[in-house]
Amino acid sequence: MNRTISTRIAAATAIAVATGLVLAGCSTSLGGSKPSDSASADWKPTKSVDLYVGYDPGGSGDPVARELALLMQDDWGVSVNVQNRSGASGAEATTQVLQSKPDGYSIAVAPASQLTVTPLISTDALPFHSTKDWTTLSGLLDQQNGIMVRPQSGWKDIKDFIKAAKAKPNQLTVGVPSVSGANAMAVASLEKVANIKVKIVPFSGGSGESSVALLGGQIDAICATLSGQLGLLQAGQLMSLGHSGDKAYTAAKSTPLSKQGYAITGLANTVYYVYGPKGMKANVADGIENEIKKVQASTAYKTWLKTNSYNAHTVYGADASKELDQAEKDAKEGVQLLTDAGLNLTQHK
Repeated sequence: MNRTISTRIAAATAIAVATGLVLAGCSTSLGGSKPSDSASADWKPTKSVDLYVGYDPGGSGDPVARELALLMQDDWGVSVNVQNRSGASGAEATTQVLQSKPDGYSIAVAPASQLTVTPLISTDALPFHSTKDWTTLSGLLDQQNGIMVRPQSGWKDIKDFIKAAKAKPNQLTVGVPSVSGANAMAVASLEKVANIKVKIVPFSGGSGESSVALLGGQIDAICATLSGQLGLLQAGQLMSLGHSGDKAYTAAKSTPLSKQGYAITGLANTVYYVYGPKGMKANVADGIENEIKKVQASTAYKTWLKTNSYNAHTVYGADASKELDQAEKDAKEGVQLLTDAGLNLTQHK
């Protein structure tokens, strides 16, 4: 089964420019033939659009979806409704959108791990198993995952946390939004590079649920996106001991773990993509892709990124598909990390 990928043909484009015509990109359908509307104008919705996200309200992916929905509907002039479908490490949301018609009215936002790791560990009959099972539209943004604790913990930096973990092997509890996400991989990788053992506790409701557990003293730490917990970090209710990647996170005064001597896996960053059902016609996919480009180029979106210390991830169409193809290849490495950490990967439902 071939996934629809918008493909520009140089010769056709040259002819289009010369004749003043605007051609939509060609795509490959399930049967390998071109869609009947390959030369029609880019699509725009005439009724409300559903935007699915695999986390509860308050989870790290929820504000990402809501800001995108808000800016898209302002420009399109139709409602873009965020549909929260938590559970099964995001698989419920992905299943919902992939079982919808590929007409542009059901799309989704998800991190790469939700699309590429979850199928490897699922015990359910999922409708997606590889990047060929959906239409990749664009990248959106990436987020750094941090080890966060309450200030009352007494730990001032990651070295204090590691010291405590070595003193109490497998006793410190670290909540993560998903058993198969980049957050869990960050903790699993830290275990390896720091030679420690902690108890990783997955929360099906996302980082909002895990942060509530941390604030309530039910767990010792969480690993989640710093941007998703920015309000709590800036209010002094949580503090970050370090995070993934190599960029400083000044909004929360957090230092990369790599700068503190703990070079964890590059899989530990959460990268979000926008996608839709398999079989989208080229003009529909292009219309949504072009709308996302407009959103990402807007002053409102750039201001929102800066306010929340998000990193833009501007990649589209075939290039975004290639990134997820690579993420699919890397997924096995991620699963091995999680398995080595002792996680029961079938407990994600």
